[in-house]
Amino acid sequence: MVLKNFIKKYRIPGIILVIVFFFSCEETPLSFGFCSTCQSEEPEEAILEIKLKWTYTPFSTIIKIYEGNLEDSVLFATWSTTEIRATRSVPLNKTYTVTATNSVNGSIYVAVNSVLPRVRYDETSCEAPCYYIVDNTVNLRLKYTR
Repeated sequence: MVLKNFIKKYRIPGIILVIVFFFSCEETPLSFGFCSTCQSEEPEEAILEIKLKWTYTPFSTIIKIYEGNLEDSVLFATWSTTEIRATRSVPLNKTYTVTATNSVNGSIYVAVNSVLPRVRYDETSCEAPCYYIVDNTVNLRLKYTR
């Protein structure tokens, strides 16, 4: 009876606590899979992973990387690709805005997204203390076109 009342009384606060824990703004403490990318020395650059899979297979996609916000117009790199993924090496701790421009059925579409690649240090989760890069994936997949 006491256990039943305890569960009934603390059920909602417990659920809220779990939701807050898993959806907090900080990196989740259960960061599975980063140990394969760990480095013993602190990196100076990050590899931006750009996802480009569009609803319609494009002939060619023009990718532009800007340092800072798009409005700043500081072009870092530009190239064209026909692949569904692209990568580019960039310095850490700067905001990058990435655009992908494509023509689908005679209409031009531009996908835009920003990232801020940073380095994290972890002492306990992997076999040895290490550095790993977070926030280096840019999703520019276009899911819907008219």
